[in-house]
Amino acid sequence: IYIVCTFIKTVTHIIMNVITVKKFSKKRKLEHHIRTHMGEKPLRCKLCHVKFSAKCSLQNHMRTQTREKPYKCPICDSKFSLERILKHHLKTHSIQEKSIPCYECKFCDKRFTEKSSLQNHIK
Repeated sequence: IYIVCTFIKTVTHIIMNVITVKKFSKKRKLEHHIRTHMGEKPLRCKLCHVKFSAKCSLQNHMRTQTREKPYKCPICDSKFSLERILKHHLKTHSIQEKSIPCYECKFCDKRFTEKSSLQNHIK
């Protein structure tokens, strides 16, 4: 059962006897929330035909299919298909604090906070 007020972008629904009230900043987020619960996936990948309920999920999927990498690290030359992967990568550059160990590549000027990151870089 859904009671939806799109003016204030609020949805109240009962799932498994639990009443949930959520507020959304944008109408499309509300619509995505409802589609997720209803199991609706109206968006389809043109390459492999996988279905998605949200446009952003389809866009992320398409980047992996086409190998597009629009998110560039401002510190090194690395590029990523998803913003969250770039954010995770940026943590490897967090070497400002003296307590954080620094692993330097002996072949170039790149530095890493984790030894495993340096090892992956050298491979």
